[in-house]
Amino acid sequence: MFKPRLRVKEMQHFNNLPPGDPTTHTTEGSITNTTLGGGDPNVTPETTPPAQEPPVQPPVTFTQEQMDEVKQQQEASFLKKLGVENLDQLKQTVKGWNEYQESQKTEQEKINEKLTTFETQLKEKDESLFNSQAQIAALKLDIKEEKNLNAVITLAKTKVNDDVDITKAIKMVVEEFPHFKGVVEQPPADPGKPKPTFSNGQHQQTTMSESDKWAAAFGIKK
Repeated sequence: MFKPRLRVKEMQHFNNLPPGDPTTHTTEGSITNTTLGGGDPNVTPETTPPAQEPPVQPPVTFTQEQMDEVKQQQEASFLKKLGVENLDQLKQTVKGWNEYQESQKTEQEKINEKLTTFETQLKEKDESLFNSQAQIAALKLDIKEEKNLNAVITLAKTKVNDDVDITKAIKMVVEEFPHFKGVVEQPPADPGKPKPTFSNGQHQQTTMSESDKWAAAFGIKK
């Protein structure tokens, strides 16, 4: 059954609407809209402001005059460290140093050439002295033929060391290869026969050929 709403003077009447729904209530002489459930209708709800990006800084630019000035300051600082006043003075200093280096290099090369020549001459003198000593030692051992002399010296050089000098080495070669003396007795043809004897005026001698001497020196049998 429908029940009429009651309105009492100086009082509000609340209906059964849910909180937050707008409705109309009346007071004496006025009608206002309000929101049930509390709250001031004049207060604006809080909102989160949007994030703001920092302002973009404009790029720093320099004029050509400013760049030239910075370059000159850097050059002046660099030259000051080198102990010169300007680029021309630096160029002269570098040029002078290069000339000095070239002159020193040339002098060093001259010294090296002189030293090389001196060493060559000294080596030649040593070889000449060595050969002279070898020839004297060979001649004392009755090796007179030039070919035999050269052969004996060549063999003697292979025996020279800290304990054996050229004189001793030649003596060792001659003892090992006596045929280098040039004249040797002919051995008997038949080893079973006794060695023939000869009178004082009839010695049987033979001269070995050069190839025979070298073959005998190196143990080569023909």
